[in-house]
Amino acid sequence: MKLQDRFKIARERIGLSQRELAERVHASQVTISKIEQGRTNQPRRLENFTRVLGVSAEWLQFGINPPEWLDKPELHDKAVNYRPVLNYREVPIVSWVRAGDFCCTDDSQVPVDEFEKILCPEPTASEKTFALTVVGDSMTAPVGRSYLKGTIIFVDPLRVAKIGDRVIARTDKGHTFKELAENEYGEQYLKPLNPNPAYQPLFDKSIEICGVVIGSYIKE
Repeated sequence: MKLQDRFKIARERIGLSQRELAERVHASQVTISKIEQGRTNQPRRLENFTRVLGVSAEWLQFGINPPEWLDKPELHDKAVNYRPVLNYREVPIVSWVRAGDFCCTDDSQVPVDEFEKILCPEPTASEKTFALTVVGDSMTAPVGRSYLKGTIIFVDPLRVAKIGDRVIARTDKGHTFKELAENEYGEQYLKPLNPNPAYQPLFDKSIEICGVVIGSYIKE
């Protein structure tokens, strides 16, 4: 179920037309229409919408923690593949300077309360998972999966990295975000997704894999 589906279900449940909802949240009907057509995934005035619709921001945006009334069969849209995400957690979103503190997989405690939290919608995320904001464009790919500057990535230090995984690694120059690759000689290295010659593979033997990227999110 997409945001547009959840939004429309919640609006129709309380019996408001697009125009009536727009009036209550002090928005335009065009805004409501764009949301329900899937033309925006980051609605403005989100708190106003959730208050009027009577749902949580977590459910409206990510489908997390669905409201109890959604379990009623008559409210299910048979054309929608509905799968509630019940196992989720809030994770700290940290700076790249502090990434090393969270890459540690021992039992040492990091004061996570000092960091802003963000919901991680990946149900398999471990208790060590944290988030980073992508800087630069070395992982911006011309085709396929791409991570633009500003993308939020979720990193799990307890996940064992496999060839082809996107990882956070520690180098002599700091932490970096790359794809774990292997050449024909069995040598592992870090590969940027951007084919620009300015971004070269890293073969440094001192590189340490700190965590595997298990998901990503980019604001509209």
